[in-house]
Amino acid sequence: MQTRASIREASPWRSVEGREAERLRRFDARLGELARGYATLPALDLKAALMPALEVLGSGLEADRVRFFSANLFSAMNPNSNADLFDAMGTWRSSPDGSERSESPASVDLDRFSDGGRGLRAGRAQWLPAIASDPEHAEPVGLRARRAARVRSAPVRKILHLPCLSSAGLLGFFAVEGGGSAAHWVPSIVERAELAGVHFAMVLDRYRLARELDVIRVRQGHHERLETLGRVASGVAHDFNNVLTAILGNTDLLEMELVGAGESHVELSEIRKAAARAADLVENVLSFGRPRPVGARSVDLADCVRRLRSMIERVVGDGIALELDLESISSSGSEEEVPRVRIDPGRFERVLLNLASNARAALADVDHDPRFAVSLRRVTIDAEGREITTSGSEAVFGLSAGEHIRLTSRDNGCGMDEARIARIFEPFFTTKQACGGTGLGLSTAVEVLRECGGGIRVESAPGEGAAFHLYFSIARPEERAVESPFGLSPGWDAPLLDP
Repeated sequence: MQTRASIREASPWRSVEGREAERLRRFDARLGELARGYATLPALDLKAALMPALEVLGSGLEADRVRFFSANLFSAMNPNSNADLFDAMGTWRSSPDGSERSESPASVDLDRFSDGGRGLRAGRAQWLPAIASDPEHAEPVGLRARRAARVRSAPVRKILHLPCLSSAGLLGFFAVEGGGSAAHWVPSIVERAELAGVHFAMVLDRYRLARELDVIRVRQGHHERLETLGRVASGVAHDFNNVLTAILGNTDLLEMELVGAGESHVELSEIRKAAARAADLVENVLSFGRPRPVGARSVDLADCVRRLRSMIERVVGDGIALELDLESISSSGSEEEVPRVRIDPGRFERVLLNLASNARAALADVDHDPRFAVSLRRVTIDAEGREITTSGSEAVFGLSAGEHIRLTSRDNGCGMDEARIARIFEPFFTTKQACGGTGLGLSTAVEVLRECGGGIRVESAPGEGAAFHLYFSIARPEERAVESPFGLSPGWDAPLLDP
């Protein structure tokens, strides 16, 4: 039989255990409410989803403050963004009128953590040091930090970081400052806090997918507009062809009636040439707007550029110096070793001439010697889409690793700012308002390069000209088949477009 003394000794323990059980029960109830609320929340209402999660974590853990740091949810569409940088998005405090315990940063770089953020990216809750806005006080916890802490006789304040992980990676994390209550955070309550991070990760993933769907819808709208434009242009082109047929037919009749080779014959010859050029333009419009068999074949880009030299000179116009640097890109100099790419030569010509046309517009108002240069190099691309031998080279989205041919078109014109660079590959975006640009040239170039397994990147700054780097995947030896009379290699199928 228990004595009264033993009962009195056990009562405080039963009371502590009871309070802890009640605390966990309330936490479980709040987590259930949070999950049910997320099930009916609109996908794009991220702020309405964040504040309940902050409050549940703060009250459930009896924390002083809870902050959420969000990743760039669109890094997949912007490969040049910093994937390690997380921005502060929301804060909950136990006392609404309380002051900040420490200076809080607007963003956090995972590289400043002792493990470089590997634990968070693996989905594990982490006790990590507080990140101050002053980099001098943001040193990760390590041997040096522990020695400094002992010298100052003050412990390094740590914060519980709860990751929000999905199939797309680390989408964000909660930073929970517990103060004195952190000492009582047993594993069971930390596991429940991690569950809140899992719930909010699903909300973030829905938000990310909804935004990506919006982007896809916008792109689909552009494609539909382009398809409509192609149909309209085809109809106009057919009507215009009828007019040109009449012009050419009457020119033939006049030439038959006129005797001798006087000035009239010269003028009629000029009319015929102008009508023939117009017919070529009509054919270009029709070929752009209608489906056609893919004429991809193995070609030598250097040879293609040499043949286009006279056309490029006419496009850039008088007064602009044309420089071609088509150095040998083969390993031995023999014809068999010249690297070749699979591409439709006609489409490649249109891409290069469009770049020349853009350069002419950029060089229109320069007050120095205008130059337009085209060069070819053989480069190696790493797994991240960067040139191995070029320091500071930006990654090219969708570019596969291996050897490529890089064609660079460079001018010393007016250049572009970052806002313009971010949009130049959008369909229908143009800066040639005065001369009536369509905004389809560079977007078509992206499509052509994607079809042949390549990519494109641009380097430019205001007043410093522009350089477009086009990457073409080198054709494998087995792809160098004998060309058919129609420009198609036997057994060569049309390449699939990326979705």
